[in-house]
Amino acid sequence: MTAGWIGVDRLVAGPTLDRLVAGMLAGEARGARDVAGSYLSAWLGHILTGPPAEAFREHGRVWSLAPADLAVRPHAEGWFDGYAVTGGGGLRRLDLETFAGELVDLLTPIFAALRARLPYGLAGMWGAVADGLGEDRELVEALAARVPRLRARPRFQAVRWSGGVHRALVRGTCCLWYKVFPGDPDPAGDGYCTSCPHRTDDARAAAIAGWLEAGEPG
Repeated sequence: MTAGWIGVDRLVAGPTLDRLVAGMLAGEARGARDVAGSYLSAWLGHILTGPPAEAFREHGRVWSLAPADLAVRPHAEGWFDGYAVTGGGGLRRLDLETFAGELVDLLTPIFAALRARLPYGLAGMWGAVADGLGEDRELVEALAARVPRLRARPRFQAVRWSGGVHRALVRGTCCLWYKVFPGDPDPAGDGYCTSCPHRTDDARAAAIAGWLEAGEPG
């Protein structure tokens, strides 16, 4: 394996995952063990579902999702900035149900290993997966049919501004950033993601509309 990359089959191994947990606690999670569980599960869930979900959506074909055939590259600040297919042959045509089942098989042991180390629940881990998939409503429902703990779903909010109507994502699961925010978190202001479910729709709409009017990304 090239330096800096981790085979996904090693993510459930003690030393590998323990190092990732320790790095997260020392860095972005600022010692908060539940925040570390939220961040690690969300970032792993995103990197492991995002690329195959895009391939499935665009082409109906996906490479092998066996852990031994995949690798990820951790960034120095804790998230994952690389995804690689290291084996398993070519692309396979899958139906939605089979694809969802393979994603569940891939993530379940990783989430179980994280849950054994950190006080963050499986419902939150799977909720973050659903949030990351966003627009792929059919895939989210197919995952939920296999994972009873996947209860929270993302939704979309219409935000009106001078340029028309912006479709904003509202996550179903909070990432817990407010717990490590360096200040006094305010659901109507700083310390919460714009897409956080703890924000009111009015506060979210005001923030996003302000950014759009100013020509800033929102």
